[in-house]
Amino acid sequence: GIDSFGAVLSRLWVGLAGSQSRLMAAYLQAVSSIIPLMPEKYASEYITLVMNVVMVQFENPEEEMKRTLLKVIKQCLDNQEIKPSFVIEKMLSRFWDSFWIRKLTIDRLIVQQLTEATLSLAKKIGSMLVLPRLVLLLK
Repeated sequence: GIDSFGAVLSRLWVGLAGSQSRLMAAYLQAVSSIIPLMPEKYASEYITLVMNVVMVQFENPEEEMKRTLLKVIKQCLDNQEIKPSFVIEKMLSRFWDSFWIRKLTIDRLIVQQLTEATLSLAKKIGSMLVLPRLVLLLK
């Protein structure tokens, strides 16, 4: 259970709080990989904490961080504990402004992860909120 991850999670959070750039990306990936193994009660708390860190990093210009953020977003959105209302209110517009930009959509390394994260987003909040934004980008 979660008790066996307690020591690891506390060290990961300390490392996450005191790191930047690539090291932060590694900590984010590690924490988001443990979340699916947690009971619902703990998973929802950690997802909220991770998503707050992720949203702060949306403006980070580094491509490796963008790839990591997209992986973490997909993992969190695929989890049942994150609520659609949280995604719509806190993340949706910032996600579009930060990731659906020309520079990222033409990068082959990022476009697959961007597509997967957007699909997870559509599954979580409904395609009617995602498709109109995609159509605008295609024009």
